[in-house]
Amino acid sequence: MLLEVPLVLGRTDDGHAFALRDSCPHRGIPLSYGRFDGKSVECSYHGWKFDGCSGQCVEIPSLTSQDKLKVERIFAGHYLCEEHDGYVWVYLFSPSARLTDAVPAAPKLATFSERYKSTHLRCDLPSHVDHGIIGLMDPAHGPFVHQSWFWRSKHSIHEKAKQFEPIPKGFRMSTHSPSTTAHLTNC
Repeated sequence: MLLEVPLVLGRTDDGHAFALRDSCPHRGIPLSYGRFDGKSVECSYHGWKFDGCSGQCVEIPSLTSQDKLKVERIFAGHYLCEEHDGYVWVYLFSPSARLTDAVPAAPKLATFSERYKSTHLRCDLPSHVDHGIIGLMDPAHGPFVHQSWFWRSKHSIHEKAKQFEPIPKGFRMSTHSPSTTAHLTNC
């Protein structure tokens, strides 16, 4: 949902991101309930298929050879989008806008230099989310809960302050000296 507009986002097999209104133009069923074959989104109600990148109808299975309906004139709601910085930016145009109008560029986000790497870690924790958040917000528990022979002991407790600085659209932690316990002991 973006600005109260239901969207279905996807990526084609050739890597192009797309954004369609999450509603089949035939009966209004959410297209996100349907199937995606890597190129076309198929409505789960009557099987109408729409090209992901253009929203153009490419198939209506119930049509017969006698039907005169021009499938290529039917479109699902389609929105311009672009992908960069790991995000898909969707341009929701006003009803009075023409697609020939200049589309503003998506904002550029601050990025790290090449020497920094982004890593995503995932694990299941047998804990309620509230306890997880409290643990992340409570740095004082570390030397006690996370004691181990190779990392921290209660003797490693010392005062440490982290400084933060404002940046456009947020803040970041200022550079600081690493902890003296931030290395593995060679055994």
